[in-house]
Amino acid sequence: SRASPADTNIFVGAGTYDEQVNITKSVQIIGAGSTTILRSSAVPQVGVYDFTLGPGSNGSSVEGLTFDFDGAGNDRAGNGIVIRDDNIVLQDNIIHPGIGKIGITAENGSVAIQNNTIVGGVNSTGILAQVGSSFLVSGNIFSVNGTNAIDNSGTSTWDNNDWSDFTANSGYYTQYNISGTAGAVDANPVGKLVATPVPTEVPPLPTPTT
Repeated sequence: SRASPADTNIFVGAGTYDEQVNITKSVQIIGAGSTTILRSSAVPQVGVYDFTLGPGSNGSSVEGLTFDFDGAGNDRAGNGIVIRDDNIVLQDNIIHPGIGKIGITAENGSVAIQNNTIVGGVNSTGILAQVGSSFLVSGNIFSVNGTNAIDNSGTSTWDNNDWSDFTANSGYYTQYNISGTAGAVDANPVGKLVATPVPTEVPPLPTPTT
């Protein structure tokens, strides 16, 4: 990892970066979008993540990066992003979970996950909210080959996300049920069916009397 002062804006240009990142200060990381690719070639190890927002990273934000945790050949079981501090923002990123792994794991802290695209993987999970964490998840596109999201936190909010398996989600077409022990739902998923109002019958006018 590279050292930077706290409260720094770090601009990452287009390119493919073969490294694992560990953030321990409050920083704002800003990439160029789909052309700024973080793709580690390190052999995955249990408990070692490709991108860590660790203790000390309170208030950090990450935007405009492409996280390729499954590798150039779509065959790597890379552990994705882990969050271990508070007030973290992930927005406008593209995230490819590793094979059989999780794209974003929050072990604790509050996290805003907004306008990301979480896609691909095999038997993978897009997001895992663990007990002790709190997510605000909105405006994202989920299309994971496995499970789009798991919420065990009981304190997270999900709203206005685009879910690839929405229409097959247990027959509920006005909300999206999220896996996990929290019983969480996205009450306003993209494609939500809006009930058609039942017209009120207008009573006939009374017959005039003579």
